[in-house]
Amino acid sequence: MLVNHLFKNFLEDRQVYQNNVAYWKDILSKIVKDKTENYYWIESQFDNGEGFYDGNPMVILICQSPEKAIRIIQEEPENNSIEIGAWIDTFQLSDSEQLQELVISLELSKESQALAEELVNQWMLEDFQSFSMSNL
Repeated sequence: MLVNHLFKNFLEDRQVYQNNVAYWKDILSKIVKDKTENYYWIESQFDNGEGFYDGNPMVILICQSPEKAIRIIQEEPENNSIEIGAWIDTFQLSDSEQLQELVISLELSKESQALAEELVNQWMLEDFQSFSMSNL
């Protein structure tokens, strides 16, 4: 099965990378707006303000209600198959505050994007349990 990779050269071209980040923010915003209006982005940058530009993470979204986080890690396309993995982790928001976090790692394609959107939709449901992740 051939997959349709998106933003193939995002690691070589910073403009493509920024477009890719905006693409993810648009997708995730549309999903979470239906479920909460209290969310914000954590910018991926070093202490000097320089961006990471390595795909880990592409974006981090913090939802205040429900208290959850979403992190997207994007790998360089290397395969002609759907490449995606997901797990639940803990995001350290501050010294005293942490959140449950859905982490999605993928090679971005139209096909993996659809799966990622379904994972995020399920994650945002109040009754979603981490054990059901494998079912998705």
